[in-house]
Amino acid sequence: MATTSPDNLRTPNPGDPYNLVADLATLASDTQVALNKRVSNLLTGTAAQRVTATGTATAGMLWQDTDGLKMIWRKDGASWVPAVWRWSGTSTQMNGFTQAPEGFEWFNTTDNSDYARVAGSWAPSVVAFDVGLSAALVRSGTAAWAKMPFNSVITDTGGAYNSTLNRFTAPRAGTYEFMLNMVMAVNSGGPVTQFYVNGVSPTSDRASLHYSAAYIGSSAVEILTLNKGDYVEAWLQNANGQSFTVSNLHGTRFTGKLL
Repeated sequence: MATTSPDNLRTPNPGDPYNLVADLATLASDTQVALNKRVSNLLTGTAAQRVTATGTATAGMLWQDTDGLKMIWRKDGASWVPAVWRWSGTSTQMNGFTQAPEGFEWFNTTDNSDYARVAGSWAPSVVAFDVGLSAALVRSGTAAWAKMPFNSVITDTGGAYNSTLNRFTAPRAGTYEFMLNMVMAVNSGGPVTQFYVNGVSPTSDRASLHYSAAYIGSSAVEILTLNKGDYVEAWLQNANGQSFTVSNLHGTRFTGKLL
């Protein structure tokens, strides 16, 4: 008889005496022993039973809960940790899974979106928005700064843009890229655009144009490091105090994304 590895299954060699019943019985017995060895490292039971077995379970042992999320766990040191790094379920289930480690991913079946565990809470994995103006914006002859009313949402992956407040609020800490493009009809003067973070200009960088034309464009790009809850808005000033109109067509957009 030959022995295979790694499960030590015995099979007949050429020339061995032929005895179908005995050989099949031997193979069945060896297979059952191999299966028992493999299954002994995977236990199933309720979450409460898993917690009770924490003291006796060996390192590396796997456990699948039979209740709740039916999560698969691995014994790591003195505690259980998820044996997988991605799961799916409803918003309620996701928010209730507070044991998720940093970076754990979750597909939310309530809103069909991806989330990740960041700093002890759930945040969208993908954050991006693209908004425009619902109507043309007429600016009178004043040099005062004014927030742009970008209230027409085209894309808002992650749900971080508020079209009522006309602002993006970072749902998680990270580095973000923002772009602002405006097309304006002007009589004269120099429209200036700038991003504001938490109501304050973070830099002195501004995008501006200072000449007369039927239509001119103004654009700005900024890469900002934000904390969770920081908000970003697009602001506009006419440096020369002349009247102008910002078109709601022709590509006037405010966009941003998590890098």
